[in-house]
Amino acid sequence: MRIRTHLSISALAGRGDVSPEVRRIGAAQLVSGLGSTGASLALYYLAFTGGGRASDAAIASAAWTVLYILGTLVSRTVAVRFDHRHVFVAEVALKAVIYCIPLVFALIGTVSLAAVVVTLGLAGLVAGVTQPAYYEVLQDLSPPNGVAVANAFIGSRFAVSAIVGALAGGVVFAAVGATWLFFVNVLSYLPLLWVVARLPKRGSGATSTAPRPPLGAALKAVFGTRRMRLGIVIDLLVIVLAIPTPLLTKLANGVGSSATYYGIVAAASSLGMALAMPFLTRLKRRRTAPGVVIGCIVALAVGSLLVGLLGAIGVSGVSGVILLAVAITVAFVGSYSAADKLLAVVQVTASATERAVAIATVSIVAMAAATVANLVEGVLADAIPVWWIQIVAGLLAAILATVGVVAKRRGWLPSEPAPAT
Repeated sequence: MRIRTHLSISALAGRGDVSPEVRRIGAAQLVSGLGSTGASLALYYLAFTGGGRASDAAIASAAWTVLYILGTLVSRTVAVRFDHRHVFVAEVALKAVIYCIPLVFALIGTVSLAAVVVTLGLAGLVAGVTQPAYYEVLQDLSPPNGVAVANAFIGSRFAVSAIVGALAGGVVFAAVGATWLFFVNVLSYLPLLWVVARLPKRGSGATSTAPRPPLGAALKAVFGTRRMRLGIVIDLLVIVLAIPTPLLTKLANGVGSSATYYGIVAAASSLGMALAMPFLTRLKRRRTAPGVVIGCIVALAVGSLLVGLLGAIGVSGVSGVILLAVAITVAFVGSYSAADKLLAVVQVTASATERAVAIATVSIVAMAAATVANLVEGVLADAIPVWWIQIVAGLLAAILATVGVVAKRRGWLPSEPAPAT
């Protein structure tokens, strides 16, 4: 769900009504999001506490991302050959089965790092394979050009579930352990499965059979000018400098070992994303302006520096985790808002026939860059205090903002307005 949620940020420039079917999907996604957030929190926490290594959590995160990317290699074929609704049903059912793996291990003993990696890897693979079919379902259920609004509607509800699910998940984990979180997660897929299975049959690959545009043409449209190349490189650097998920456990552990603290920190990252959504919506067509993006990078720098400084001065306990959560929220507002330009600029640069291929390509490149950064920072966090990593990241973000100011003054950055969706 990570990619769906991120793409929904770019969709929020437009407003509109959604169909009753999409509303039901949104309500069911809210329930499943609560369960999956709590289960994911438990998986990352178990990956970290098994050996006390941030690199283990980074490996678990990389398993999801790498298998997701591999899944996208066949996703288009799946969307063309099979009914979109059937693929969506299969996705939900498979995820429910996959998340039975940690539940079984928790019931019979302990959840090993291998079980965590296998679970997240399979979940990422299923998400990657079914992604285009999911969007085709939204297209089938929406008016012309309404898929962006439908995706934003569902994404906003998933963002709420991510915040509440993380907070509740941390409390439940601290009180009774991970088993109940895994059990509730499996059950949470049942309402979504019921809703999806009852959707009207409106598409059977029909909207996916158009000739696929050449990848080279799409990429040439995006990377054809120095301004666009520089803009995308800056955005990729923002993604690399953002606080990676594997470090959140390590950061929370620095102020206290309770899983409740990790839940608060994880909720803060989701809150940053949720706050970025209305911010980007209010900006509308101006959200791709270089000055706005530079300001977001400054917010990332300030948030990261605050995270590092709070750890360096030794904050702890309830007050410490609250201060840490505020700093993390600021950092994630900046990183999500700035990284949104990566896709927004592609939308206005590539032609309509090449846009989907271009967006998918730069999204995968961004995921690959984030995966490498996660692994490197996970290893570094095991060798040096994690606070120093955030201080350095904050300083690098400040330098990047300075470079952005210079590039803006010289007219090197793209400034095309985002399209109304």
